[in-house]
Amino acid sequence: MPSPSPSYHTISTPTDNSLPASLLTFFQRLYHSSDTPSQHEEFANCFTKDAVIVFASSRYEGREDILTMYHSKWVPLSSLTHSSLKLFPFGKITETGAEEAEVMLYGTAEYGFKAGGSLVKEFAVRAELVKEEGDWKMRLYQVYLDMGEKE
Repeated sequence: MPSPSPSYHTISTPTDNSLPASLLTFFQRLYHSSDTPSQHEEFANCFTKDAVIVFASSRYEGREDILTMYHSKWVPLSSLTHSSLKLFPFGKITETGAEEAEVMLYGTAEYGFKAGGSLVKEFAVRAELVKEEGDWKMRLYQVYLDMGEKE
């Protein structure tokens, strides 16, 4: 997979070392694949096979649903950029020994539309992660986003 864009290196984390580097790398990979239309397999590989994504009133369960959601989100979009990311772990998560983690994430998403125009929205995410064969995978990704009026 291509390296994440340098802009993803700006994920802010607590200064108390409560977040392992492997988890930061995971989120860089997740948002790089989310923001790249051709990276659908890489995006889906960030989740467990029975993962759940909750996005507003929509719920997606399992790999096939996640791939369907990924493809449908790109239908009206010409671009998507997540930025100003801040990652907050629930408690200290160590590089070794931790098999599960729960985090909150805050950032902005800029949507560029094929029909013209763009929209910038703040969002928050509640994520539950587990390690599978030594790699972090998401089992729950719950997005909080106000999709009301266009700005």
